[in-house]
Amino acid sequence: MQPDKSDFAAPSAQPDYELSGQDQMAISAAKMMLVRLTHSWQLRPSQLVSVAKLIHALELLPRVAAPMHVRVVVAGPPEPSSDGLARPWWEVGLEHGRLCLCCGAESYPPTAFADRRTAMMCLAQPGRPAERPDIKGTGTDYPGLGVFEHSSGALDFSKAELDLLVIDPDNPWLKEAGEPV
Repeated sequence: MQPDKSDFAAPSAQPDYELSGQDQMAISAAKMMLVRLTHSWQLRPSQLVSVAKLIHALELLPRVAAPMHVRVVVAGPPEPSSDGLARPWWEVGLEHGRLCLCCGAESYPPTAFADRRTAMMCLAQPGRPAERPDIKGTGTDYPGLGVFEHSSGALDFSKAELDLLVIDPDNPWLKEAGEPV
């Protein structure tokens, strides 16, 4: 008999997240991206701990997981764009109950005035409908980059051009490995 997911949820009087079907699709895509990342040679064991915590929190949705501060950012290889080259990025984070899914791109190579553009953002907090701030008009014109659920599936974790950042102040193994926390 498998344990019920509610057995692992944080005991809390906090209300559940209020997620639309579109939010749930984006969350499912984020979860799939993170699961695919766990099978990647690029993920170090110290980072795996934090990625697993984030997957666990996404699995519990719409229920609220134990408090955590974990953020995973994946940057893909530079691609042609209307402005030259752009480097797409995807971010999944959970901090103080606030869930954030973002994707976008930045000009490449980076300069002091690097142009970072957000193509999609979803912010959710317990007890409130998720927000998708209107970011139209940001000038984002990067092939293959749109909403999180469509663009994250194209990531090829077998490529060495991907950069990975895992931030988790509560993960002592990241500190031991010299990772930024």
